[in-house]
Amino acid sequence: MDMNDYLKNNQPIIYKTFVNGLKLNKIHQGYLLVGDSGAPLMETALFLAQSLVCEHDNPLACQECLTCQRIKDNAYSDFYLLDGHNQNIKVGDIEALQAFFARTPIEKAGKMIYIINELENSNQESLNALLKFLEEPNENVYCFIITHNLNALLPTIISRLEILTLLPLKKDILIKEGEENGVSKDDCEIIANFSSSLEELLKINNDKSYLQIKDSVFDFLNALDKDYYSANYLLEKDIIPILKDKPAIRLFLDILSLCFLDMIKLDNQIPITLTMQSSLLQSLKSKLKHVEDSYIELMNAKSKLEININTGLLLEHLAFVIEGD
Repeated sequence: MDMNDYLKNNQPIIYKTFVNGLKLNKIHQGYLLVGDSGAPLMETALFLAQSLVCEHDNPLACQECLTCQRIKDNAYSDFYLLDGHNQNIKVGDIEALQAFFARTPIEKAGKMIYIINELENSNQESLNALLKFLEEPNENVYCFIITHNLNALLPTIISRLEILTLLPLKKDILIKEGEENGVSKDDCEIIANFSSSLEELLKINNDKSYLQIKDSVFDFLNALDKDYYSANYLLEKDIIPILKDKPAIRLFLDILSLCFLDMIKLDNQIPITLTMQSSLLQSLKSKLKHVEDSYIELMNAKSKLEININTGLLLEHLAFVIEGD
């Protein structure tokens, strides 16, 4: 994605704020990027970080020079990425961040930059440690902190950062871009609900685990379209064994939830998301008796993944609820 064009056309306030800041040499040392799961927060943070040190900025990053590529690849000596997407940020992580920035810059730009992704995935101790770091920023150290949940952060942290709120990338644009890059419309319609950029969409589409889980969802629904016993047998024999961890189960439930939400939309004559699956979803809608209750149960199941629960029994219970009399 050309982030310069994206910000200019889709996030004009952020674009003008940063362009003017660079031109006037009035860049804040800390920015808080806020948006939902459809907003390209990480891509924007990386682009703005690149813009601080780009060799050919005009005035934002070119995204092509060696420095920009090194930032993107997390190979720039004065750049630090702390990612809370897949695991909680611990106080030790914040202490490691502080230690990294206790030294002087190595690169010729003389600026040190860090990104913290999904800061909301932190405990109170970690947030307090970060607050201390933000209260006494070192000269020429800049940060971009990302969150999907502003309410999960300390007000004192928020007050020390300039907030940049991003609107989500429109799904129809992302689907179109995906198709133009060789991704099937079916996969684009599914993945656009879990990604915020073309790059992420392409990455997910090339992930073998995604393809396997997506196929298992529609194998289950096609079996369910025949009868409950076929679906339950398939679930126990072929599907549960491949759902080996929480991310896999979560993706299975996410895709299944999309399907049930579309069945509810069909029932209310609302345009659906998964147009390529409309025939199957229409057939299931006419056969299943408790579509809305099943959708609610799917939402509950996703929240139960965070506690210690037998996921096999959880999925079997879902199958029972979906088919329930």
